[in-house]
Order: sequence, then structure tokens, then C-alpha cells
Amino acid sequence: MLKDLLNKYFITEEYISEYIEKSKDYRELNEIEYKLHNKLEKVLKGGQAELFEKYSDTVSEIGYELRLAFFKAGMKAGFRLASELIAE
Repeated sequence: MLKDLLNKYFITEEYISEYIEKSKDYRELNEIEYKLHNKLEKVLKGGQAELFEKYSDTVSEIGYELRLAFFKAGMKAGFRLASELIAE
């Protein structure tokens, strides 16, 4: 029941995956990132390639954590608003 309410009234991870990650803008930016990543991988050698891969993984992880933090903040704000409305 709670999951149904969340899916109906709040932006969930499923919503992000379904609508944001499949948007035209997101796909275009993702494609640009992919091409640049591949170009750099071909040019870099040895330790540089390893360092770049670590950097790339870190940037991806930061992006995930940031998205998750925004999601949590939105959920908290939504629940706070809903509880204030119910209390009135």
C-alpha cells in the first residue's frame, strides 16, 4: 500500500528510471559522455588509463549519491507537507 501511494504522489526511483533516464535530453547527454569516455580510453595508456577509470567511476558514484540525496530530500519535504496538511 505504501509503495502504491509513493508511486502515485511522489517521484520514485522507478519514475526516474522510466521517465527521466529515457528522456531525449538524457539520452543525448549520455551518448556524448559515452563517446568522450571511449575517446579518452583509447588515448590514455597505463597508469593514466587506470587513473581515468577510477575518476570516471567516482564521478558516476557521486552522481548516483547526489540523485539519491535529492530523492530523499524530496520525500522528506513531501511527507512533511502531507503531515502538516493532515494535522490542520
